[in-house]
Amino acid sequence: MGHSLFVVAKSLVTIGGTSASLGDELDEVARLDLAAAAGTWLAQAPLDQARDHHVGLVHQDRDYVLGGSTYEAPLVDAWMADLAPDVPGTIDSWQPLGALPSARHRHCGVVANGEMFLLGGTRDVSGPDGPQQIILDEIIAAPLTQAGLGAWTPRGVLPAPLHSMACFQSGGNVYVAGGVLEGYGTLVSAKVWVASVDGQGQVGAWTSLPDLPTKLFGAAIATDDAQVYLVGGVADTGKAVDTILTAKIVSGGVTSWSSTT
Repeated sequence: MGHSLFVVAKSLVTIGGTSASLGDELDEVARLDLAAAAGTWLAQAPLDQARDHHVGLVHQDRDYVLGGSTYEAPLVDAWMADLAPDVPGTIDSWQPLGALPSARHRHCGVVANGEMFLLGGTRDVSGPDGPQQIILDEIIAAPLTQAGLGAWTPRGVLPAPLHSMACFQSGGNVYVAGGVLEGYGTLVSAKVWVASVDGQGQVGAWTSLPDLPTKLFGAAIATDDAQVYLVGGVADTGKAVDTILTAKIVSGGVTSWSSTT
């Protein structure tokens, strides 16, 4: 759990997460060749720092890992890896991209209009009894460059402070689904929102879309620009679910959600 997962160059890549047996954060990166007959996971270059609840994205033959957490605290670092050209999908090494504006985890991320956007999450602040974690509503973005990433700047706010939500972009719009509004599951959302990204990279006003059938956080998300899929996650009861929620992407929104198992 807490890992990132994506498909690139006919390979399924998983990064980091938490060990089911030991509960420790992982630095492991593994690739499954979807074109091969045998389903064998191949180890890739590990992360510099074990982590979970990070953002992991792929864009134009380059992988990105941003933030996340260890058992002790959220992380502030960001990394990239160019996919090896000789074996598609292979990761040989990771390069540091510098620091995020602040350490964060349980956030989500998208690439839109040539920029990397990070939305919400949690970060530590000083409190009377030591560090306390607050839920963020901020949206920050940095331009994608040949060298990595440019400077991070504020680009708007979410409709409410959220963490552990799913997000994706399609047609110049950013979508957010589910997530946690309070604590680590005390108040869970079923809301789905959409906002447009303008030519200056600013995220506009949010519009409410059809709710999810259930309040949900920590779900994996995938889209093919025609349909969006929400897989698994945790319900507001605290129980993990094995459902797949799907909705069609239409102009400026999505249709009502349907559920399968």
